[in-house]
Amino acid sequence: MSVRSTLSWWIAAIVLAAAAAWLLRRPEVVASGPQPVFTAGELPVDRIDEIRLVRGDEPEWVFRREGTAWRQVEPFEHPLESFSMRRHAVAAEALAASRAVELAELEADRGLASLGLEPPVAAIEFGWTDESGERHREVLELGRPTVAGRAWARRRGEERVLAVDTGLHDRIVEHHPREWRRKQLLDLPAGPVDRIRLQFADGQEVRAVREGKSWSLESPISTRLDREAVEAWLAALARVESAAFFEDEPTDLARYGLDAPAETLVLERASPRPDGGIELEREAIRLGGLFGPGSTDRFAMVEGRPVVVLLGEGARSTLLRPVTALIDPTGTAVPASEIAAVEIRTAAESFRIRRELDGFVAERLAGDGSVTQTVPVERARAESLLEKLTAARAPEIAVGGFPQELLEAMAILSGVGGRPLDAVRIARDPETSRWALDNGDDVMRVFPASFAPSLRGADYGLAPAPPEGTP
Repeated sequence: MSVRSTLSWWIAAIVLAAAAAWLLRRPEVVASGPQPVFTAGELPVDRIDEIRLVRGDEPEWVFRREGTAWRQVEPFEHPLESFSMRRHAVAAEALAASRAVELAELEADRGLASLGLEPPVAAIEFGWTDESGERHREVLELGRPTVAGRAWARRRGEERVLAVDTGLHDRIVEHHPREWRRKQLLDLPAGPVDRIRLQFADGQEVRAVREGKSWSLESPISTRLDREAVEAWLAALARVESAAFFEDEPTDLARYGLDAPAETLVLERASPRPDGGIELEREAIRLGGLFGPGSTDRFAMVEGRPVVVLLGEGARSTLLRPVTALIDPTGTAVPASEIAAVEIRTAAESFRIRRELDGFVAERLAGDGSVTQTVPVERARAESLLEKLTAARAPEIAVGGFPQELLEAMAILSGVGGRPLDAVRIARDPETSRWALDNGDDVMRVFPASFAPSLRGADYGLAPAPPEGTP
C-alpha cells in the first residue's frame, strides 16, 4: 500500500471518530440505543383506572375502570372492551425512544409546532392510585410521525421531546375511540330477567313474565313458555353485537327511523331498594329502518346510549325471535312424576290409568264415575301415554281456537288423592292423521301421524264397554 493510500485511510478514520464523538455529545441522539420512555414501575399498568384522551378539536374522552370492567363516561356513557383499554397502557409502557431533543436545543424552524406537539395531535393521560392511597397522573403528548416507523412524543412536564416507536400512536391517533367500545348491545343485569316485552309501532305488544323458574306469555295470548327456550334466547341476546357504530349523538332520529321505532325490545328486572320498595331495572333496544335499498341491515339504538348502530340480519333475527319458538311444545306443564291417574274420555267410553306402588292398573268407569272393571296394565304402555301427554315436544305450534269438531279425547290428569292437575284436549285431523294437544290455552301442539296415543280401553287390557243401557 502506498504512503498516500495509508495517509488517506488514517485521515478518514480520524474524521469518523471525530464525527462520532460530536454526535454522541448532541442531546438529540441516545448514545446507548433505544431507551424506555418509562422506567420500571413508573406506569403501573394493572393499577391504571382512568384514561383521559384529547384528540385535536374533539371533546375530551374519559374512560374509567371499576373492578375489571371499563366504561366510557365522557362525552357519554358506553361500556368498553376491557382488553382494548388495557392495551393502551401496555403500549405506553413499552415505548422506547431512539432520539431525545432538549427543548432549548430546538431551532426556530424545528419548534414544537413543526413536530405536531404545539398543540399535540393527541394527549393521553393515565391515572391511578398507589398502595398508600396517593393519586398519580401521567400525560403523554403525541406529535406527528417521522421516518422509519417513528413519531414524536413528549412526557408532559419534561424539557425534551422524544422520537419513539409508533405503537401508541397507532392505537390513539390512527383509530377512533368508538373502536374500543363493546359491541354487545345488552348489558344484562346480574340477576335473572323478570319480564320481556316486544313493542310494535302499531301499539301491539308481546309480553312474557317469569314466576319463580317458570315463564308464561301474557300478551297477545296467555300460555306457558318453554323455560329452556326462553333462557337460551336470553343467553343469545347477551351475545348480540352491532355490526358497526354509525353515528354518535344523532340530532335527527327520523333519518334512521328511530323517532318512532318499528320494534322495541325491553328487558326488565325487579330489584329490592334499601327502603323496602322495588326498583325496576330496564334495558331496551329500538329498531329503526333499513340501512338502504336492498340491504337487510337495520339501524338501532340502545336506550341510554346516544349511538346509532347497524345490526346485521343475524342480530335482528335473534332480537325478534318469533313467539311461537318460545311456547312450551308439550301437552301440559305437569310432570309425569306428579300424575297419579289419567282419565281418558271419548265419545265411546271412559277409563282411567291409575298408578299404584308396584305398577299401573286400568279401570273401566261407568257414567256415574264408579269403577266397573280393573285390570293390571303393562308399565311400558302406561308410561308411553304419560310421556306423550307430558314430555313429547311438538314440532309445530298453532295458535288459534281449538277445532272442537276434531276432538278425539279428553285426558284429565289428577294427583294423589284425586287432586285435579290439568286437562288436555286431544284432536286428530282425519285427512292428514296429524294430532294436536291443547290444555285450554287455545295453543295447539301439533304432532305427526306417528304420534298416535293409545286412547281405547282395549289398548290397556280392558274388555269392551257394554252398550249403553245394558244391565
